[in-house]
Amino acid sequence: MKVEIKEIPRIEGHGGIEVNVTSTGDVKVLFKVTEGIRLFESFVKGTDVSDVPMLTSRICGLCSVAHIIASAKALSNALKIDLPENITMVRSLLLQLNTIDSHLIHIIFLSLPDIVNTQSFLEFQPLMKQHVLELIRMRDLVRRIVKTLIGNSIHGRNVVPWGFTWLPPRKDIENYSEQLEKTKDYLKNFAYTLSEIIEKKGIRERLYVDRKANYMSLYNKECYSLYHGLIALNNNPIFTENNLIKGIKEISVSYSTAKKTLLSNNEPYFVGALARLNNNSKNLSKEALEALDILNLNLPSYSPFDNILAQYIEVIQLLSSSIELLERYEPRPYSVEYKIKDDVFHGIGVVEAPRGVLIHEYTIENNKVKYANIITPTVQFISDLEEYISMYVKKVISISSTINEDVLHNIEAIVRSYDPCLSCSVHYIPI
Repeated sequence: MKVEIKEIPRIEGHGGIEVNVTSTGDVKVLFKVTEGIRLFESFVKGTDVSDVPMLTSRICGLCSVAHIIASAKALSNALKIDLPENITMVRSLLLQLNTIDSHLIHIIFLSLPDIVNTQSFLEFQPLMKQHVLELIRMRDLVRRIVKTLIGNSIHGRNVVPWGFTWLPPRKDIENYSEQLEKTKDYLKNFAYTLSEIIEKKGIRERLYVDRKANYMSLYNKECYSLYHGLIALNNNPIFTENNLIKGIKEISVSYSTAKKTLLSNNEPYFVGALARLNNNSKNLSKEALEALDILNLNLPSYSPFDNILAQYIEVIQLLSSSIELLERYEPRPYSVEYKIKDDVFHGIGVVEAPRGVLIHEYTIENNKVKYANIITPTVQFISDLEEYISMYVKKVISISSTINEDVLHNIEAIVRSYDPCLSCSVHYIPI
């Protein structure tokens, strides 16, 4: 038996799923990314290091801030630039705001229709539409803050390896923390609504498969960080930025324009909000822990659907953290002095993009990029996605021996719960 979904709706980019079931009951799942190949690692070669962050932000409109910060961090590390604390704080703040923005897009427009059982957000009942409008207003506020800090809400203009070309004065951001503070109660109240709908509709049980899996994220014992830390695998912080590349491997596949990533032992793993919660739950704020309880999310979790709930909990967590960083905001110095060095340097920058661990790696020669490697979150969880859907299909056919329309809709919902970003997943593939 072979079934195929040519195009998964309500995801970023173009991709589909092929499910093959043999006569013996074995299941093979192929996640086919059909985006055209994009040559970012290739065309940044020869580029001056000051231009690389701005160029790599164009990889994606949803994750542009994450790419610009990951790129700047990798280049800072390569060139051994010692940045003052206020600059790294602004980088952290930008990552948090970008993650809130991206999570709200995914929750409102992509996955909430699965939860309430509609085709799109346009079919929501009036009360749910009111909730959605509140979330959209919050997202608009977050994007205005990002625009104030880097010139654009998408594709910032002022990020360089040695800091920023400018930062706004403190008076320009003073009112934002108070405006964000006003959204806290609403987020908690909507968590109750979300929990009731999930229980009533039973989507969690429909998509559930009993399994254990590998999960990876940044880990920082001091705080819930998207910028600083070791990289933890299954609650064990074992990788540094420099040795993470040795712990994973990328492979090309014939059926997709995206690569896949596996651990060095060939096992799949997942990244993203749920992986971060699994590894960093001890650093959650009081409000985030309350939401964790309201949404009945037990950690560690290995269920893709719980990634949606983890994203909502992260919105609450990162909202509080962003308020704190805004109150500590200091625009000076906005850069450090850097002199061009005629030598060869190598550096890796790892940050948490909204969808998980994002890796930028560069070799610099005479202040220009000689080699670039970018490993995105979607590339890293594709193998786990394929494995989970395979397990789900095995569960289905053990009961009914068929894959009907409802099962196909559930497969689509599983894909969406991972929140894939297919524009990010397609990069340079050697011929």
